[in-house]
Amino acid sequence: MKLRPIILLVFICVGPAACSSLFNVEPSPRESIEIPLYERYRVMALEYANRHELQRALFFWKIVNSLNPGDAETAAQIENLEQVIRKSAQAHYRKGLNHYRHNRLQKARQELLLALKIDPGHQKALELIKYRMNAEQTIRYTIKKGDTLHRIAETVYGDAGAVLLLEKLCPPQVVPRKLAPGHLLVLPKLEKPLTRMLAQSRIEQKIQAARDLIDSRQASKAIPLLEAIRKEYPANQAAVDMLNGIYYEKGMWLMYKHKDLASLAMFNKADTGYRNVDKLKQQVRKRLRDLAEKHYRQGVKWFVQEELRKAMVEWEAALKYNPDHAKARRDHTNARKLLERLEDLKKQKRTPEVKPD
Repeated sequence: MKLRPIILLVFICVGPAACSSLFNVEPSPRESIEIPLYERYRVMALEYANRHELQRALFFWKIVNSLNPGDAETAAQIENLEQVIRKSAQAHYRKGLNHYRHNRLQKARQELLLALKIDPGHQKALELIKYRMNAEQTIRYTIKKGDTLHRIAETVYGDAGAVLLLEKLCPPQVVPRKLAPGHLLVLPKLEKPLTRMLAQSRIEQKIQAARDLIDSRQASKAIPLLEAIRKEYPANQAAVDMLNGIYYEKGMWLMYKHKDLASLAMFNKADTGYRNVDKLKQQVRKRLRDLAEKHYRQGVKWFVQEELRKAMVEWEAALKYNPDHAKARRDHTNARKLLERLEDLKKQKRTPEVKPD
């Protein structure tokens, strides 16, 4: 029977819409396409731009550009944001300058801080705060033995990240590079939003540096940088995610190479619940237990053949791969004691017997 006339008749009777739904096949979950990583960062960049957090938006657009170089839209977004940032910061700077000239110092400070929040590198706003306004509000601090710029920033501003302020806002004659105990520092009073903003900028620079190292296949060099960020700012999710990714990938590679102890050490550094790391740790531990059992049985064979030292080497290997192997620990202890007794017997035999006169 020819099917073409029947199909045509069904199409005429039920209509094209019904036919489209009749032959519509939903794709299986396996056929679904995973969203590229740069698309996720693109969404984050757009969200920050909509919330007028321009520096964060620019930061994430630059990540998109590094993950997907050559994209015209990304380049246009970065160029547009940089222009918006410059114009917005300049507008706040001009307002601040106008307030300053009319002796409205509080309003001037607010506008200049806004300019610096939008563009931390706005040189004129920095200079106005640095050389004119800070002379009116200062903090006196005497350098103590063992002080560093980070410690001074933590003490004076309550945030070690404010060390960037000491470096940017204070010339060498105010904060000398060599910190001599007893030297008096006259530091500017600064509002906390500015210190937080500059600290965040410093972290983002380090995050980008770590990302560049990972992209250039130098992930091991990125680890100390990211660990320092996580120690100082445990809630920084970008550093945590990148560390988890590095430890996970290193653990997978070592597991493939059957370097199970090193693999387990890497997996243990990743956060519990990250991807399938918990399942992988179970697999590696099982492999280590099996390897320990293999060495233990070989040690028993050497012991039966009265090769005590070789047996001890195998049991030490078993304990290396599974420190909880009770039989290996017990037998190793017994073999060591037995060897000590044998050594004592040999010494007694070598000692000449002294006959009485």
